[in-house]
Amino acid sequence: MRKMKCILLLCLFAVMILMPMGIHAQGQRVVRVAMFPLGQFQYMNDKGEACGYHIDYLNKLAQTTHWKYEDVETDDFQGACALLKKGKVDLVAPVQRKDYLAADFEYSAYTMATECAAIYTMNNSKHADLLFEDFDAMKKMTFAAVNYMDSSFTQKFIGSITNFVG
Repeated sequence: MRKMKCILLLCLFAVMILMPMGIHAQGQRVVRVAMFPLGQFQYMNDKGEACGYHIDYLNKLAQTTHWKYEDVETDDFQGACALLKKGKVDLVAPVQRKDYLAADFEYSAYTMATECAAIYTMNNSKHADLLFEDFDAMKKMTFAAVNYMDSSFTQKFIGSITNFVG
C-alpha cells in the first residue's frame, strides 16, 4: 500500500510538472496581423521584415501571451479592415474607436497609443508666428490634410475652416 501511495504521488508530481508545458504549447496561437505602411508605426524593411513601434509592441506582448504573429500585407487601412471583415486577419492597428467600425469589430479593452495632430508652417511664411488656438488666424489660412482613418479631429477641424485643399 505504501508503495502504491508513493507511485501515485510520483505520478501526480510528474503531471504537475508537465502540465505547464502543455499549457505553454497550447498558447502558441498564431495571430494574423494586417500590415499596411504607416510611417515608423509599421513598415516592411528591405529584407521584407515587419518593423516599427507596432511590431515592437506586439513582440513585447508575445513575451506574455506566447502568441506567434503572422504579417498579412495590404496597401492601406481600408484594405486591412476588408481583410478583417473577411476573417483573413485577426488584428488591425491602429484603429480609432468609431461607431460604424464597432458594429462589425471588437476593440481591445486598453488603448495602445494616443492620437495627436499638429499644424506646420514654413519659417519664412506669413503664418510663421501662428499661436496655439488662434482660430481667427487659422480661418485665413489654406490647409491640406491626410485623409487617414476618418480622423474625428481632422473632420472637426476641416469643418471649422474655410480654405481647405483636400
